[in-house]
Amino acid sequence: MNRDVGELEEQMSDINLDSRGHPWAERCMQDAVEQGASFDLDGLKDLLRRHLDIPASHRIILTTSHEEALSTAISGVASNCDSALWDIGAPAAMRAAVKALQRRDISCSGFSRTEKSTADLVALQWWNEETLHEHPKLVCAAKRMVIDTGAALCLGHRPDWSRPDTIWTIPGWSLCGPVASGWIILPSELGFTPSIHGTGQDPVRGGPVDPLLVWRVAGGLLHWIQAADTYDRRTTTVQKFTERLETIGAQRLSEGDGPGVVLHWPGIAAIGIARTCEARGLHIAAADACLAAKTGGSVGWTDLGQVEAAHGAVLITIDTDLTSETIDQAASTLKAAVDKLRQLRS
Repeated sequence: MNRDVGELEEQMSDINLDSRGHPWAERCMQDAVEQGASFDLDGLKDLLRRHLDIPASHRIILTTSHEEALSTAISGVASNCDSALWDIGAPAAMRAAVKALQRRDISCSGFSRTEKSTADLVALQWWNEETLHEHPKLVCAAKRMVIDTGAALCLGHRPDWSRPDTIWTIPGWSLCGPVASGWIILPSELGFTPSIHGTGQDPVRGGPVDPLLVWRVAGGLLHWIQAADTYDRRTTTVQKFTERLETIGAQRLSEGDGPGVVLHWPGIAAIGIARTCEARGLHIAAADACLAAKTGGSVGWTDLGQVEAAHGAVLITIDTDLTSETIDQAASTLKAAVDKLRQLRS
């Protein structure tokens, strides 16, 4: 149903979320008008279904975190399973969700990307969010699979929704949504037992969805849709940025092209680069925050056998167009951070 901008602004006011101050909010609202998007939960699901080509037969469930999506999905398809494996290079939330199945007397263990994976249930991340590498084992000998998209949607990839044995999870941040959001995509023919039963808007998660969360997720999704139109330009920007950083000693670790890149400076710890850059106003990622403190580095790179990269890899992504001036400023900030850390080591 079409709604004009004034009505959308009024709706935002009703839920105490002011769009002013967010540079993409007005564009998102205008895009909503053009697409006739409704910002109730059903309208949000329809918007996601259209832009990700999700079959009409699949159920779409919005969750309040990536962790909830993984836990709900893994627990829900674990019926009649005796064994479960998790991808040891995947986020901490996936590991925790699979290990929780031990309370049901299900045998659980991790597997490396270089190992053969055979179990009743296999959980893995398609495109690793730390390494930007694709998982090589999308075809596994398993009754059930839970595949987390990871960084795939950020890099322009789309899942194969036709797999009848597979439930998909999507981290909210990969669609420009709040960190406290996530998605489950469930084939209708796949057996599923909810871990929480209730009378909410969706029986799979057993509880109501906060209208404020729906609006924030919708705004992020519309931003992601618009950003998808600039994919080629952002990929070119990343290539130029990478070339610039290679002149100051950076080495590229990630595969393929896309609006993101993983780099490292040999001998320089990633956490040091991230913290030094953050103090200078530049935000980059170093390892999985949930596991880095315990493991001392990136579990994704450790799984690939690249120990130096596990401690030195930094992830840089671009979700909007950048000017040459901005690229120069970011490169200068990174160079200053690396030079400072090298001086401290000498």
